[in-house]
Amino acid sequence: MAAAATLSAAAVSFTRTSGFTYVDAVAELFDSGEVHGPSSGKAGPSPNGVGLQFQTAYTEGSADFGTLRALATGYSSHALLLPQARTNAEWRDTIHISSPVLPNGAPATIFFALQLTALVTTIPNGPVVIGSNAWAYLDGLGAINDLFVYDAFGIPLAALASGTYNTTVGSDLLIGADLQVNIGPQDAYAAADAKNTGLFAMKILTPDVYYTSASGTVFASSFQPVPEPGTFVLVGIALGLALHRRRSRKA
Repeated sequence: MAAAATLSAAAVSFTRTSGFTYVDAVAELFDSGEVHGPSSGKAGPSPNGVGLQFQTAYTEGSADFGTLRALATGYSSHALLLPQARTNAEWRDTIHISSPVLPNGAPATIFFALQLTALVTTIPNGPVVIGSNAWAYLDGLGAINDLFVYDAFGIPLAALASGTYNTTVGSDLLIGADLQVNIGPQDAYAAADAKNTGLFAMKILTPDVYYTSASGTVFASSFQPVPEPGTFVLVGIALGLALHRRRSRKA
């Protein structure tokens, strides 16, 4: 495997976790900034209300290379109250493609995948906005896979998007993944729970070709079976998932 020193001076390696809660026109914000290792943050709970009118929102998330987690919850007792919560988690890394046998410029193919598991829960009395989505990419242009999770009944909890990316020995590639969850209930309870999700896997399919990452991470080459997320003991649980795959665009 090539030494890390073969990475260019422009190599990127960071994680970032950010988000907010918004209750009764008061915002709580958090942002870890770009850090060279695991990041995390949370906001809330932010309860506010008088008598029978009450609203609250809470959000938390964390990011590490290859793993993203996020949660957003909120409750509103009145249709005119609209608490909001959103969490964003992301990571970026640079990999260098090398080979002890093949010359620079030789073709190489990378397999990569993103697995998303989310529990989207509502008790709707009024309008609810809720969802989570995640996406991953190699080099930003050459291959893009999108996963979306929506509030719907009877659809599996986990989704997997995967693809291949053609590159060459000697190349530096930017890789990354992003996860976002958000809620906005009116006269309802809502939760987007993606605390056990956003898993990234990658392997090089070409024999005698290897990679080195700027972060030092060796990414998983496949996924283990996904345990079911914790169950919300609530009436009217809604579980949802929709998978959208976008065709790769040539770099």
